[in-house]
Amino acid sequence: MEKVLHIKNMVCDRCILVVNQIFETLEIPVISLELGVAVIALKNASSLDSIDRALEEKGFVRVLKEQAQLTNAIKGVLIATMDGENGIPNENISSFLVEKLGKDYGQLSKCFSRVEKMTIEKYWIQLRVEKAKEYIQMGTMNFSEIGYALNYKSSSHLASQFKMIVGVSMSEYRKSEHWNRRALDQII
Repeated sequence: MEKVLHIKNMVCDRCILVVNQIFETLEIPVISLELGVAVIALKNASSLDSIDRALEEKGFVRVLKEQAQLTNAIKGVLIATMDGENGIPNENISSFLVEKLGKDYGQLSKCFSRVEKMTIEKYWIQLRVEKAKEYIQMGTMNFSEIGYALNYKSSSHLASQFKMIVGVSMSEYRKSEHWNRRALDQII
């Protein structure tokens, strides 16, 4: 029996590899696997409990609701934007998401907040701060260049958000020996 599973937190290529390994370990044939969605050949419904346990051990959750699927799509688009060749969009993030997902921003915002208990805007700030940490660690850009790369209007705006999220200034973070970075797909 072919079964479609929607998987929360499966938002990058690395996630796809991990989920594929889970199905291989459980000896469940995978028909197709893409961000947030797995199509498997399920022998019986009792296998779902094993799948759920294995997914949860790796930080994933099988979801049934359309809201969680939409939230995963939002996260996937934003993470891809952070890692993409085209850089951060110049337009505001709400317009960007409406264009990419073809849904009203009010619907996207309510859905995301309901599922993640955080606004899209706060999530977007956290993504950009994590990317700023990466740039700082690489040491190839000054703070103004980092702000520009992340599409901040000024480096002081980035600096204030950075300090609010990280708890130290960008200069203090650069001097620190303890760079506590998270992978973008691990935010939330």
